[in-house]
Amino acid sequence: MPSGREAEYDAWVFFTCLAKITGTLAGLYLACFHVEHPLLIAVVLGITPIWLEVAATWATGTEPSLETRSAWRYTDALIDALSFVLIPAIWLGGRYPVLGPSAVLFAFCGLYRLARFLKRGLVDNQYFIGLPVTYTGYAWLPCAYSIERHSPLSAQILLSLLSFLMVWTRLKIKRTQTRNDTTPVN
Repeated sequence: MPSGREAEYDAWVFFTCLAKITGTLAGLYLACFHVEHPLLIAVVLGITPIWLEVAATWATGTEPSLETRSAWRYTDALIDALSFVLIPAIWLGGRYPVLGPSAVLFAFCGLYRLARFLKRGLVDNQYFIGLPVTYTGYAWLPCAYSIERHSPLSAQILLSLLSFLMVWTRLKIKRTQTRNDTTPVN
């Protein structure tokens, strides 16, 4: 049974995970009810989960992906897989069939990147290896915009580039610190 402080911390981690999935569910709701504004769906599906997670992380001082307890790390990875990889890829590939192969490649690379992070964690306790899947949320808007402007090739190139960046082991991105983080970041 967790202590009072651990239970409170768990509640904040849960809140942070819940905030992220809420943005994804809002985008999914818009997509399922055939809202004919793909750019709005792309914003809600891609960018809203990022900023809800950022706001919740800032407010709570927690970061579920850096949890030492595996249950929270796996929960966060599952939510990231749904929020930033699978649901957007299925939406984009389903709405724009010409992007199907690129969306499948993106989904495979995103899932591989998450699995690698779960196995290896941060390098030197400071760096993410490869582009984190959460950063890809910003790409859904230019992809949808490119397709709406009848330029599927640019959307395919963007998705392929993001796929490569997620699995590229030479790309190191320094993580940010949360308020309650005691791990030094140089």
